[in-house]
Amino acid sequence: MSKSSFVFSGVVFFCVLIVSCASKNETIDGLENMVEYSSVSDSLSYISKVEKNKKAGEEFLEVNKLNKGLKVTPTGMQYLAIKEGDGSNPITDSEVSVKYKCFLLDGSIIEDKMEEAVVLEINQQISGLKEGLLLMNQGSKYKFFLPYKLAKDKKQSKGNILPYSVLIYEVELVYIVK
Repeated sequence: MSKSSFVFSGVVFFCVLIVSCASKNETIDGLENMVEYSSVSDSLSYISKVEKNKKAGEEFLEVNKLNKGLKVTPTGMQYLAIKEGDGSNPITDSEVSVKYKCFLLDGSIIEDKMEEAVVLEINQQISGLKEGLLLMNQGSKYKFFLPYKLAKDKKQSKGNILPYSVLIYEVELVYIVK
């Protein structure tokens, strides 16, 4: 097969993939990153990584929900109460002081704010973290497992976070600011 035939085949495959997703009313998150790749094989490699990442996340969440004490919300967020607090619950418009760590399934740390509490506006967080924070009360510590649909925002596809990533948060709600 000549190089031009190979490139043409790759482009056809890529177009079929996009049309197939579009016909199912799906999108492939992170395709905007494809422009960074210089060849069809790099693009296909990226798509393969994304597909594997999605499958790994789905498999993890399926097995994880069997863990004792783990609860699953109607949206699919999974959480585990590590320590229950005795304070009040925040509301959507609350600002909360929290310590947290966010990481991926492979243990890669995305953000670590466990040493010193930071103030977050609940209504400014990704939907899964917002949902989780509203379940907590002051003084509690939870672990959240966010499916990609609850874990994504416009910035997720940057850096080392592949599209369809499950995000894991360990969060301690220190106090409600307002």
